[in-house]
Amino acid sequence: MAKSSAVVKLEKPDIATATDRGADGVKSAARVLSLISFLTTELSGATFTEICTALDLPKSSAHALLATMVDQGFLT
Repeated sequence: MAKSSAVVKLEKPDIATATDRGADGVKSAARVLSLISFLTTELSGATFTEICTALDLPKSSAHALLATMVDQGFLT
């Protein structure tokens, strides 16, 4: 059986939608999923500034998300 290859395009989730709902938990979830999607496309890594710029994240939010992901073992 031949293997088929598929191209997957990752897109940044609409964080504004979560904000409009007024659900901080949903907003954080959208941001962390956006961060994971971004990092999976940057195989050689990304700087803090590149992450903030690419995802339009405030530095304080990006720092908190990244620190949590490190604490939980998702990033090193």
